[in-house]
Amino acid sequence: MKRIHTLTTIVLPLTALSFYLQAQERPLLTATVPFAFGVANVSLPAGSYTVSILPPYNMIQVQSADGRKVATITAIPSQRSANSTQAKLVFHRFGNEYFLTQV
Repeated sequence: MKRIHTLTTIVLPLTALSFYLQAQERPLLTATVPFAFGVANVSLPAGSYTVSILPPYNMIQVQSADGRKVATITAIPSQRSANSTQAKLVFHRFGNEYFLTQV
């Protein structure tokens, strides 16, 4: 019985740790955006941002360098971007407002 308790004490934390490590964000790029812009329904000011992929659901997270502003969107992969060797941000402008449309 003691063996089962010891085994459980070792296995459960290791399992939890592996799930935690798999769920970590993977930084894709860091960029300085010289204008305020929108991501989904979140307005973000001009500044430095880190763009990360959040597995396993293909979410994209845009976070300010100070960590105060964060926007998360669902990624829709495209065939064209699979062949790209560089990551980039694409913005569209409507009037005086900019919107992130592609990573």
